[in-house]
Amino acid sequence: MTARGSASEVLVDGHVHLHPSFSLSRVCERGLSIAKTAGCPVLLWVVDAVDQLGFARVRRELSSLPFSNHDTGESTSVGVVRDGARLFFVSGNQLVTREGIELLSLGDLPRKVSALDGRCNLEQLGSELLDAGGPVVLPWGFGKWVGRRGIRLREFLAKTQGAEQSRLFLGDIRARCWPWPRPDRWAPELTVLPGSDPLPLRGYEGEILRFAFSISTTDVSEAPTASLVRSLLAGAEVEAIGTPATPWSALYGQWAYRRRSRR
Repeated sequence: MTARGSASEVLVDGHVHLHPSFSLSRVCERGLSIAKTAGCPVLLWVVDAVDQLGFARVRRELSSLPFSNHDTGESTSVGVVRDGARLFFVSGNQLVTREGIELLSLGDLPRKVSALDGRCNLEQLGSELLDAGGPVVLPWGFGKWVGRRGIRLREFLAKTQGAEQSRLFLGDIRARCWPWPRPDRWAPELTVLPGSDPLPLRGYEGEILRFAFSISTTDVSEAPTASLVRSLLAGAEVEAIGTPATPWSALYGQWAYRRRSRR
């Protein structure tokens, strides 16, 4: 990845959950190793549901790990560096509509918007998030883009136009593999942001960055969240990095996750 004028490439995992069972040290080791190999900074977009504290855990525990901390100058991101490799965690949110459709955002949300989690339908929650001004992502999910929910989702996409459409993105995840079509099948005009979306299973922190995207941004050493927001809203080109899981791997993950949830 090479510099482009005043901008440079960064590698972003657009859908990261830091589950309590995950080793933060292993996540950092993996991110820094990939940053070193790729020759560019790596950003992990941590999307916390209302009951998750993944980003707060990073802020609390990072200083105790054997890495050099990097001050980003903003409350919505933290960074670590090692041997020239740079890894940044940027804070995001995952809200759910009454229909069970997920929506992701980047950076801080007004409290009145985060309080709507689970209380509004897709059109209402989507409008509130888009009005907040940042990028909003509709991530693909098993069973959430078909049937009645699929109809509601396509209706929402059809109604979102103009300036709002420029802030709306589709999310792809590694578990979305054959025979499920790409999410932009329903809205080819929207940009797709890939991410790993790791399940809360033992060892699955190794899934992080297996499905990601590269994007051109200004220097992310200072305010990486703001830099990523600006690039996304400016329509910077996104290139998918990595490959989807095999059908067997994706189905096994879902089976193991549901089996764990029933315990």
